[in-house]
Amino acid sequence: MSGDGKADLMVLSTDGTIGLRGGSGTSFGASTTVSAGWQNFLGGAGQGRLYYADIDGDGKKDLLVHGTDGAIGVHFNNGSGTSFGANVPISSGWQNYLGQPGQGRLSFPDINGDGKADLVIQGTDGTIATHLGSGTSFGANLPLSSGWQNYLSQAGQGRLSFPDINGDGKADLVIQGTDGTIATHLGSGTSFGANLPLSAGWQNYLSQPGQGRLYYADINGDGKADLIIQGTDGTVATHLGSGTSFGANLPLSAGWQNYLSQPGQGSLSFE
Repeated sequence: MSGDGKADLMVLSTDGTIGLRGGSGTSFGASTTVSAGWQNFLGGAGQGRLYYADIDGDGKKDLLVHGTDGAIGVHFNNGSGTSFGANVPISSGWQNYLGQPGQGRLSFPDINGDGKADLVIQGTDGTIATHLGSGTSFGANLPLSSGWQNYLSQAGQGRLSFPDINGDGKADLVIQGTDGTIATHLGSGTSFGANLPLSAGWQNYLSQPGQGRLYYADINGDGKADLIIQGTDGTVATHLGSGTSFGANLPLSAGWQNYLSQPGQGSLSFE
């Protein structure tokens, strides 16, 4: 969030506060409250969703608000990561993409490597498309891939993510299967390449009730996404990414058993 290249821990609590814990590359610091009033944006049924992405390309992630009315607004990072500005509308019409059963999902990675976040749409028909970001809005729909109708993060399904695995500045497609495998299709800026296996054994980390959760963020600041594991016991650990695989388990934090993004819980994000 501060633009130092190392992922920080963002904590969204059920009281609507967002806390920031700065990342050192090996741990996270003390909590600083950076925003409040988001108790209806925890991603549950009938709620909106929050995301973090660098919309304007200044190297610091902004707060994105996806409302149940389908509107997307951005609160720009003030430059230090400790607060966000007023809401600026950037898109609308996404009321059926809130990640609920029977709905599509939205993500905000940098597809084309220009430093500005793009809007990525995962449809219930299995298609993936992007609307490239200009810093103030999103452009026309550009198809990227298809065949992912069983990867919408619902019960019995796999999950898709869009981190930069190989450090080239362009988002890659990462697939977490119900069999526990993780693979990537490297991004060219206009499409995704062939399937490349990365890891295995994660069948109990698909973010369903009673399961852990996986994330991908650059913990150590080398430009390559690392694998982050949130266990049901509340621990957070990382396996550092080399661009082709993930290393040994390194503990980062603990005490997050009530932040697994389940009903009545808070959520974590690594930005």
